[in-house]
Amino acid sequence: MNCSKEFFAFYPEVKECISQFLNGFTVDWVQKHCIDMLEYSTKGGKMLRGIMTAAVYLELTGYSPDSEEAKVGYYLGWVEEIIHAGYLIADDLMDQSETRRGQECWYKREEIGDQAVNDGLILQDLAYVLLDKIRNKLNTKYYAKLIEFSRKIGTYTTIGQTYDFIAKIPSFQEYNQIVTYKTAFYTVVSPIVFGLIGSQIYDVDDKFEDIEKFMIRLGNYFQVQDDYIDVYGDPKHTGKIGTDIQDAKISWCYCKAYELANDDQKKILKEKIGHEEYVNDIKQLYADLKIPQYFEEFSRTESEALRTELANLDPKYPKKALGQILEIIIKRKQ
Repeated sequence: MNCSKEFFAFYPEVKECISQFLNGFTVDWVQKHCIDMLEYSTKGGKMLRGIMTAAVYLELTGYSPDSEEAKVGYYLGWVEEIIHAGYLIADDLMDQSETRRGQECWYKREEIGDQAVNDGLILQDLAYVLLDKIRNKLNTKYYAKLIEFSRKIGTYTTIGQTYDFIAKIPSFQEYNQIVTYKTAFYTVVSPIVFGLIGSQIYDVDDKFEDIEKFMIRLGNYFQVQDDYIDVYGDPKHTGKIGTDIQDAKISWCYCKAYELANDDQKKILKEKIGHEEYVNDIKQLYADLKIPQYFEEFSRTESEALRTELANLDPKYPKKALGQILEIIIKRKQ
């Protein structure tokens, strides 16, 4: 997207804004801890969510990516990214993951440990410092709408995380509920709608129901990709070591395998998934069931369906930015 360079380059202003806020009431070592956490947790990310928000905002407002007015879009995008970083800290701790974005997970650092629980909450709260920074650029009703919407998405996401953590039945009925609330709302719906609301060109009470189906479908597709990458991705490129098999996660691969398996194969799945020593056995079973081939077919048909849905969206929406977002997600490999 044509604002990617400017979005990354905007980070020093984000850091300065948060530093000034912390300087107002915290001691030096707490300030340092928070800034270290901010930098560690956002470093190495693709920043897709934030760039999505900025791209939507810029297309709707017509501002140039290098203009002063574009900064509102970048602040909105960094709100999304910092909230995302907070979720990742919690997710890694819950899943006992080893690496994230090519480095040791935040909670794995010797001086952090369980403190990561509070750190994730701090990051998410600090995101709203950025929103407050641009408050004078937003009509009061739109500012309030952004807060209300973000809190709603937060509720959906944390409930989705709970569902993901405790679900045990490998069925697509369960899976679709998990990924809609755990992933789709905060990975695709939230960044896009944040840009829509922030542009202030739609009615403040618009619920964007006519575009929600497309956004949720795209978010679910994103999670299916993540599930496949968790099993088959190269950690050198993905930046993390997959743990879905060890954790017996209700993933797309697990659900598809269970759907295709005969009784003997289902018994193997039930007995061996969730155990570190049987990861290769599960991968072999996935190969026997042709999971990679089914994934390729799913990707092809879903990509075509999403492109068709995008083409049929109301032209009042930023279809150029949405098209770029769609193609980036379709082509991603990590």
